[in-house]
Amino acid sequence: MGFNISNMKEYPIFFISLILLFIALGCKPKCYNTYNFEIPVKITSKNDTLTIGDTLIYQFEITELLKDTHSNEFYDTDKQIEFWLEKGLIGIKKLSDESLSFRDQINAEYAFTILNSNNKIITIQDGIFYSSLTKLDNNYKCNIRFIPKEVGIYNILTEFNNTSSHNSISKIDIKNDKCTEYLEGLYFSVNAKEDGTFDNNSEILLNNVSDSPLGHKEDEVSYTFVVK
Repeated sequence: MGFNISNMKEYPIFFISLILLFIALGCKPKCYNTYNFEIPVKITSKNDTLTIGDTLIYQFEITELLKDTHSNEFYDTDKQIEFWLEKGLIGIKKLSDESLSFRDQINAEYAFTILNSNNKIITIQDGIFYSSLTKLDNNYKCNIRFIPKEVGIYNILTEFNNTSSHNSISKIDIKNDKCTEYLEGLYFSVNAKEDGTFDNNSEILLNNVSDSPLGHKEDEVSYTFVVK
């Protein structure tokens, strides 16, 4: 028996509901959540101005509970950002020529004895290098000491390899809901204070380079200091 359109009159509610269902499925909006996680770093020394042989301590500890800077809420990352944590980079520049941009300043690892948390010397090449991250009880800890061997003005910068939003490698699952979620980025906030400012001597940096080197984030991601 062939289909008779008059049969639709017998099931009007069924067919209307079916049509509305198809429309709803076809027009369902895509749902995205993006996260930008902040990792607090503390850089300290006994004195504001170091002398040769003093110690500058660089340290952070990362738990699975991280702050999302978009919402200012904390989320359990459940080890999902381990891949990016391993890409955390730290480097040091000597600001020797104020006519040069920040990136063109001299790489200055050679001017320091650098020790890890086990009191072992870190031997590195010039340029940005991988930080000493050690895993302990599901936490990441980093404790690096810089002992200067030469006078000068220096800047320590911590950053990550690129993690771009809506890239397949940056998909994560934080809320376990039906939305597609992406890691937009990770960044280190250095010496953040309760009033929202940063104790990083950024004015020294800006006075000794020809550009605003870090997209106006000098306060957040780097630390400048003087060795006399």
